[in-house]
Amino acid sequence: MRPVHAQGYYFLIPMGERWRVHEVVNYYYYDEEGRLSELVHRPFEYQREVERAWDAFQEELSKEEIRINGERAEARVVWAVLEFLGFAELPYYSFFVEFEGPHKEGENCFENSFEPWVAEYDYEAFWYLPPGYRFTLAHTSCDYEVTDDGRILNIWCRKGDRIKGYEKICWAEA
Repeated sequence: MRPVHAQGYYFLIPMGERWRVHEVVNYYYYDEEGRLSELVHRPFEYQREVERAWDAFQEELSKEEIRINGERAEARVVWAVLEFLGFAELPYYSFFVEFEGPHKEGENCFENSFEPWVAEYDYEAFWYLPPGYRFTLAHTSCDYEVTDDGRILNIWCRKGDRIKGYEKICWAEA
């Protein structure tokens, strides 16, 4: 089984004096022999595989240093699932993650420090702000674009890209 693609969706939600971030991450694989699909008919083993993946992803998240406006944020996996993209050979895991940090007047920033790596597959990240806000900065190793209204940030990395191990994304009231 080999990884072939990933996508992350980040929803920034102002909650009084805090920002809550809801993240959904999908990791897509090519499983030539369709071994994971066999677990669908063995619920105990399927659940054990989902729990293994959940724990592994949480462990990786715990290695990252995430900050919102300078305050350390603890990203927690709150749900995981293993599904298939129409074929037994195309499994994917979805992870639902939450974290939060302080809300402040003016510009707010998310920072993430992690181990540098070379992308083994293409991936994208989509950041979404509520009405009344717009992205002001995207410091990333990858290409990106911001929609005309400033509320959606799309980041894409391609297989072979060198990822430096640090990113910073900022936003403010429009």
